[in-house]
Amino acid sequence: MEVRENRIIEQQVKGRISNEIECDEMWHYLGNKDKRCWIWIAICRATKLILGFFTGSRGKKAGRQFYNQIKSFTTSRTNWYTDYWKAYTDFIPVNQHTQSKKETYTVEGYNASFRDDLQRLTRRTRAYSKQKTNLDASLYLYIASHNEKQLKKLGYSI
Repeated sequence: MEVRENRIIEQQVKGRISNEIECDEMWHYLGNKDKRCWIWIAICRATKLILGFFTGSRGKKAGRQFYNQIKSFTTSRTNWYTDYWKAYTDFIPVNQHTQSKKETYTVEGYNASFRDDLQRLTRRTRAYSKQKTNLDASLYLYIASHNEKQLKKLGYSI
C-alpha cells in the first residue's frame, strides 16, 4: 500500500510512539498457493500501536520501502528490534538496531493475532487474497481498527 493511502494510520500514531519499535515479516498466499507475498509489520513496543505495513517480496528493496514508510515516526534515538533476517541490516542504522528473537515478542504475538483475526491469513485455508490490492485493503482496515481500540485503551481521544 502506498504511503499516501496510510493517512489514518499516520494520524493515529504520529507523536504517540516510544523509542522502541519491533519489526517482523510473515508470508501469505497471493493469487494461488504457489505464490507467496511477504507482509512486513512494525509495532511500537510500549503503546502496541501498529505503525504500518508493507506487502511485497522479502528482499532488500521491499525492506527499504517498508523502512522509509515507518522512519518518519522515529527519531535518531529509536531502537529497532528485528529477527535475524539479513535484509534489515541494509537499511536500519547499526547503532539503532538489535537483532534477537527474544526482542521481537510483541510483533510475533501480533502476527499470530493477524492470522487468528483475518481468515485470509490463516496458513491452512482456502481463503486467500487473489490480488495485492485486496490484501492491502484488508490489512489497512484491520490495523486502523486495532489502533483505534489501542488509542481508546491508552486514553487518547479520537
